[in-house]
Amino acid sequence: MKNPYSVPKGEAVSYASAIEYEKYIPEMTESVNFIMRNINSSENLIGDNPLSVMYENHIHHSKFMANIFKLNDYELLNNTLKWVLNSYISRGFKSEYFQKELDAWIKVINDTIDPNYSSDIIKIYQWMKSVVKFIEEDNKNIVDEIPFPFDSQWENIKNKFFNLLIKGDSTEALQFSKSIVHDRKSLENFYTKVITYSMYEIGLLWEKGQISVAQEHLATSIVMRIMSYLYMNFILIQANKGKAIITSSANELHEVGARIIADILELDGWNILYLGANTPNEELIKLIREEKPDFLGISVTMAFNLDNVKNLISNIRSQSDFNDLKILVGGYAFTFGGDSHKKIGADKISTSISETLETSRLWWRDKNESKYK
Repeated sequence: MKNPYSVPKGEAVSYASAIEYEKYIPEMTESVNFIMRNINSSENLIGDNPLSVMYENHIHHSKFMANIFKLNDYELLNNTLKWVLNSYISRGFKSEYFQKELDAWIKVINDTIDPNYSSDIIKIYQWMKSVVKFIEEDNKNIVDEIPFPFDSQWENIKNKFFNLLIKGDSTEALQFSKSIVHDRKSLENFYTKVITYSMYEIGLLWEKGQISVAQEHLATSIVMRIMSYLYMNFILIQANKGKAIITSSANELHEVGARIIADILELDGWNILYLGANTPNEELIKLIREEKPDFLGISVTMAFNLDNVKNLISNIRSQSDFNDLKILVGGYAFTFGGDSHKKIGADKISTSISETLETSRLWWRDKNESKYK
């Protein structure tokens, strides 16, 4: 079904309005929580979910919308709306919740923000209200399967590993991993074909409401433990390329993707400084100055961190001693499309492990060739 609606384009919201919205996020979120709590007490719009899940949605929504208004990326908004509706309805939220939530935001924005700033913001909220039903209808046609682009042998291995993650069996999952990984090549295959696609499927099950947050966290914890074991046994090798810093963005608590990239690059000969999750920008810049890496890799999972990454890159670009630093960004936040990748300021947006490897090799080759010209 082709939706009969258009997506806002251009600078629909001024930067000043975006900053005003962001300034009042705590106050507005509390007000929306109050309104929706009262409505839910009589209508039960969130099913069996605790109120904390609804409150978390409201704070994520406000942070995400502040990013949308700063970046004016409404394709990203449209695509993320599809995910949000699909995810929360699958977890027991009623479709009426979203219309009433948007009504609550419109009321609170009207009551809180000066009309000189709020009018364009409210137009975007009214647009969201107008398309919710179309998106819900479109979501019914979504194919939930994640295509596996490798041979059946690796698919069978992936399926077994995935099932062990779902069972939460860390001991058997580690033993199974040991039986598959016996050298650096099989380790690379295990990362790219087994761990990566297993975690995609874990995320999809969470999105569909078929596993709990606790189960998703347990699966992630098992994967991180297995990767630590494999790192100690297969990846401690002599670097023969340059130096790179790999990190998740500030305020980003997801780190499996960044860890996979760090390990794969180290396996490829890079000297990797892996910082993990939630690295403060000022500390990252200090480390860049001290270590002088050839490139910086930043993983972004949550779209509400995009503006923070844009500001970090802008800060780095403004400093002359970082002129030669290449910057690569990637992660789940960039899978929703839109124009944010054009505005973020990175040298490369990577959407896969293979693309990251190809880019890093190209940068290393170009840098070394330029030395002899």
